[in-house]
This record gives sequence, structure tokens and C-alpha cells, in this order.
Amino acid sequence: MSQVKLFLQSNTERAFLALVLLWAIALYMFRATIGWVWPLNSIVCVFPLFLIFTGWLLALIVASLIYPLRQLLRRKFDFRAFFPFLFVVVTVLFEFKLPLPPTKPELVFRRHRQEFMDLTELAVSTYRETRDFQFPQSDLYAYAIIYSCDNLEGDGCHAVMTPDYSHPPEKVIIEYIIDDFYLPLVYVRSDNAVEVYNTCSAGGQVVKRIETHWYVCRRDFN
Repeated sequence: MSQVKLFLQSNTERAFLALVLLWAIALYMFRATIGWVWPLNSIVCVFPLFLIFTGWLLALIVASLIYPLRQLLRRKFDFRAFFPFLFVVVTVLFEFKLPLPPTKPELVFRRHRQEFMDLTELAVSTYRETRDFQFPQSDLYAYAIIYSCDNLEGDGCHAVMTPDYSHPPEKVIIEYIIDDFYLPLVYVRSDNAVEVYNTCSAGGQVVKRIETHWYVCRRDFN
């Protein structure tokens, strides 16, 4: 055609828009369920899906640029020809600006905040005195571990460390495993999540800082 069609006038343009919106909805649903559905936390699922969504997006970008570039080569330019590409860009920006729903660890913490606070206060106090604490069985978490980062092994803090009984530990960490080992609720007494190697940094990352001392972190799949 010698003239650029009005946007959404053809079935091809409608189908393209539908594919862009389908990509955005599918990606948002995937990102939103990572903190809830265990198999989606596995690298076996995450990496292939990452490749699929990335390839899908690249294909949409290329497809959105074919027609306007052809028009430019023919010296027939109409700004509306770039509307599909602009729609892709706006959709991608909007996709990553949308707030995600809370992960399960965050939701459990918010619903039972005082219980976690009371248990954590007892655990930290006992651990600082005795270097040990046995967490009670609870419906709030599968299990929990407590350790100190005062004596760093190598270049970071790890759960297995040789305790130093010469002084009460200051950098106390508690990991509450709600139901997924790779997505723990983490209490950091120093409020410096960078210290928590293999969970919140250097082998992991902070998903969200819920409030002072409290984080949801994601471990790397290794």
C-alpha cells in the first residue's frame, strides 16, 4: 500500500497489539507467581521462560519496525507507522512499573507480624547469650535458622561458622523458611542485608525490604 493505514484498521495490526498485550500479561503473571509457586522458582523453569519472553519481545520489536523502515527507505514517512513500536516501548515500561503482589513470605509476615517480632526478640536475646536457639514448631514457617555474621569466613557471612564466645554477637541473622528454601523471610539485626551472603547478596538478592531489619530474599539456584 502506498499510504499508511490508520492504526487498528487492519487485522494484522489488531493481531500485533494482541500479541504485545498477551506478552505483557503473561510476563506479569509469571513474575507475580514466582514468590508463590515453588516450581517457578526453579532455574529449570526460570531460565527457559526468560529466554521465551526475551525472544518474544525481540520478535515484537523487529516486527514493529519492519513497516516504518520500509516506508523510510521508500521516502514515504508517516509518524503513525511507528505507533506499533511506540506501543511496544510503552507496554514494556508500564510492565516493569506495575507493582507486584506481595510474595508469600511478606504476606505471612504482615499477617503475623507480632508473632514474628516476639519470637525473633526471644531468639536473638537467647542466641546472643548462649550462641544457640531451638525454634519451636510452628504453622507460620517450615523451619528457621539463626546465626551470626560477626566472624566472617572468607569474604562474606555464611550460616555455618565457628562461634566466638568472647563477646555477644552483634550481627545476628534469622532465616525463616516459610515453604520455599530459595525465598526466605530474613531478619537482619544490623539491617545491612549485604552481609547475608548466599541469601541476600553474593549468591542471592533482596526481593523486598519489608521494613527495618526484615527482608524477603531470593537465593541463587546453585
